[in-house]
Amino acid sequence: MKLGLFSALTALALGPAGGALAQTARAQTAPVPAAASSDPDGDRVGDIDVVAATRRAMGTYAREVGSGPMGRLSPRWDDRICVHVAFMDAEHATFLRDRVGAVAKAIGLSPDPSPDCRPDISIFASDDPDALADELMVASPISFRPARRAVSLGDAALEAFRTSDAPVRWWQVSLPLMSDSGQVAIPLGAMEPDMMSRSVTVRNGSRLRGNVRDDLVGVTIILDMKKLEGVPFNAVSDYVAFVALAPADPRVETDGFDTVLNLFERPGVTGLTLTDEDYLFALYSASRDPMNASIQASEIADRMTTERRRRSAEQRRVAAAE
Repeated sequence: MKLGLFSALTALALGPAGGALAQTARAQTAPVPAAASSDPDGDRVGDIDVVAATRRAMGTYAREVGSGPMGRLSPRWDDRICVHVAFMDAEHATFLRDRVGAVAKAIGLSPDPSPDCRPDISIFASDDPDALADELMVASPISFRPARRAVSLGDAALEAFRTSDAPVRWWQVSLPLMSDSGQVAIPLGAMEPDMMSRSVTVRNGSRLRGNVRDDLVGVTIILDMKKLEGVPFNAVSDYVAFVALAPADPRVETDGFDTVLNLFERPGVTGLTLTDEDYLFALYSASRDPMNASIQASEIADRMTTERRRRSAEQRRVAAAE
């Protein structure tokens, strides 16, 4: 199920307290079909150039926006997730939790509907996010750094999370797991878990697969409610859904990409973009245990490009039938 099929969720109104939620989801405008050419060979060359340019752009997006811990695969959730929203009024909290759950379900995950489930994704609203970040890190340091390497973006990134002035800050923790057993593939709490194996296991005659996958195991998101004043809550919910479900380094410059991560920097961003949606579907349909991050990014980019070509062909077919 593509995300656009349930984007009407963002049109829900929550009364006077949630007027911003009454804004409808963004409209996806189909490109104007090009005029027919009398040179079929020229058309074929042009199509190849367009596909190549699209593939390069998707590859850059997959490598930069979707980066995981250094030297590791881009992590993703395995199956079940529990979303918890704290310090927010019930109506907005329910909307946000449902939106994250709807995106998760669309890409094949199983959101736990129980309000008492053990949180995997913890979303906090605060008027003093710096103090809250400090409090959370002091209360449970192991949940932010269960190992020194291979599980997060590192010390500098954690300090950036603690002191961030962004409207939305997030911290993601992942674990390398053995593909066949699901057992943790590194010694937790060790200073140098470099002994982890990424040895190749030949499956179905392919040498492109490894024996370790990387799973998201915890995401902490803090919303600075003062800085979010006036921002449509449906757009904020899409932003939160993306960073809750996909690996994303908040320090990466995203201005050159068509992504919801530009929500606070670029006018006109109103929610998940087609590129974001294509990336989420590609990430969650790609091989779980490729041999390295480069192979993984290449597969994700190929899947994104294929989806773009399929969508473009469908738009041309519809336009030709009109």
